Amino acid sequence: MTRSYRLSCILRQTAALVVLAALTISLPAAASAELPDGSALLAKYDDQITNVYAGADAYRGELYTGVPRKNFALLMMTDTHGDTERIENAIAILNACDAIDAAIHLGDVEYSGYGGGDAPNAVSAFAEAKKPVFAVLGNHDSRERIWRECTVEQATQALLKPINTGAVYSGRGYGYQDFDTYGIRLILLNCYDFPDDRNTEGFFYYGDHIIYLQDQISWLVSALSSTPDDYTVIIAEHSGDPVLVDQSVTPQHIGAAGVSNTTEWRQSGTYMDGTIVADIVDAFINRTSLYRSYAIVPAGNEADVSVSADFSSRSDSRFACYIRGHVHCQGIGHIAAHPDQVAYINDSSALFSGGNMWTSYTSFLPRAAGQKSEDLLTVLCVDTANRSLNFVRIGAHINMFGEDSGFP
Repeated sequence: MTRSYRLSCILRQTAALVVLAALTISLPAAASAELPDGSALLAKYDDQITNVYAGADAYRGELYTGVPRKNFALLMMTDTHGDTERIENAIAILNACDAIDAAIHLGDVEYSGYGGGDAPNAVSAFAEAKKPVFAVLGNHDSRERIWRECTVEQATQALLKPINTGAVYSGRGYGYQDFDTYGIRLILLNCYDFPDDRNTEGFFYYGDHIIYLQDQISWLVSALSSTPDDYTVIIAEHSGDPVLVDQSVTPQHIGAAGVSNTTEWRQSGTYMDGTIVADIVDAFINRTSLYRSYAIVPAGNEADVSVSADFSSRSDSRFACYIRGHVHCQGIGHIAAHPDQVAYINDSSALFSGGNMWTSYTSFLPRAAGQKSEDLLTVLCVDTANRSLNFVRIGAHINMFGEDSGFP
């Protein structure tokens, strides 16, 4: 039986316990968010919402209970960088559209730093959700550069803990949530799992680049091992292992982060010597074992990260895809070293970025306030029966050349 997922079609416009260090973080209080009219937003994006229903309402036939159920539908946003209005619109759409089951922010809620800018307002917007909502840490949410005074625990407590109220947490900014109705396990990773090592000048030794510490990797192996054999896994993280973009699906992928005229997207610099997460997922998909050490370069005070995983006793392992943000571009393809691991990269959802350096090139697709292009959201619809994925865009879809991007 084929264990990997395929892209069936692209719809265009058309028993773990969270353990956190005891911290006292004082954030300015935010008033309760007043969301826009969700029904009005559904009307505004009516043609695209129709595609959401088409992707989500493909029933899978009679199940053990005799009750048909629709495909799992996850609303995705990313890289809002302080543009809380975009989050408010997304949550209003989530609440108003009964075809969508949950929403996730794929990182960079903030412009810089866990407690700067708009953290309280962003958290209050998520608090208005009537369905499950989740977020992962971006580089701007945690430690954008090595001189920023922000620990992973602080970022987790200030941003993730208030948002991911339903997730099963077991560490610093990572966890999972099961959707039993659909047989889905959503795994939330922290690809910026920075240790608190400091250099001789007193600044944090690690920052900005991808790093996974031993506890998170051991936790990931455990989370995959405990996934029921008939459940499908989705992994969400802000960045990750390099992605080979499928140019037949994304004919143009020009963006702000130096991504142009190339098919391989190395989404962030990395401290990891090797594709540790993708290698673990490969062993999971193929129900094999992986015993290997991965060096952290430069090592600092950190030892190698060891993987000890044996998935050979599983009767089936189902992996859908990675979902990511970070590069302010859109793309879909697979992990460069593992062709059977699909990866989706969502463009920045921000219309503006609070007057910061990203203002002139927030996203790959041109945006305009008051128009359909002001929002940029994507709905992932997972058909577990046929092991296929549909991606549906809500909002911006016309590229800088005036062409339909040909892609969600």
